[in-house]
Amino acid sequence: GQGFTLRQALATGALRRLFLIAIAASFSHQLVVFHLVPYAPDRGISPVMAATLMSVLGTANMAGKLTMGPVSDRIGRRTVIALCFGLEAAMLLWLIVAWGPWSLYLFAALFGFAYGGRMPMFPAITADLFGLGSLGVIYGLVGTSMSIGWGLGAFMGGYIFDIMQSYDYAFLL
Repeated sequence: GQGFTLRQALATGALRRLFLIAIAASFSHQLVVFHLVPYAPDRGISPVMAATLMSVLGTANMAGKLTMGPVSDRIGRRTVIALCFGLEAAMLLWLIVAWGPWSLYLFAALFGFAYGGRMPMFPAITADLFGLGSLGVIYGLVGTSMSIGWGLGAFMGGYIFDIMQSYDYAFLL
């Protein structure tokens, strides 16, 4: 057959897990994207240098997308997404102790690479799990979960900072 219909996919635990994983992953990414520049001056770099972190993050993101897609064809999508999630988690912990330009640029490069590397895995894993017949609508649902995570991550980073007067707690979350 062509794969799952949306109704069939909705009945699976796999789609629910993918939906929740996409929310969590997008939450962490957007929390960083929205709050890295205001955080960086507290870590010893100027606001102008802090803004360049976003360029490093974006360039590394592209490199991750171009690199990890072909790698996933060789070693598997689940392996690649797990490696990327692991690197992102390690970099969030690194961010809490990072101080000065070199450590923040290292963070931006590795976090950006990992984020970029995992993004192509979501549609590919969706296709692997549910086939191609209803991929557009099923992946559209996964993409919706990413939007939820993006909105929550940006909001919660600021909310936690306002309450705790530190981004460390947000990055730990």
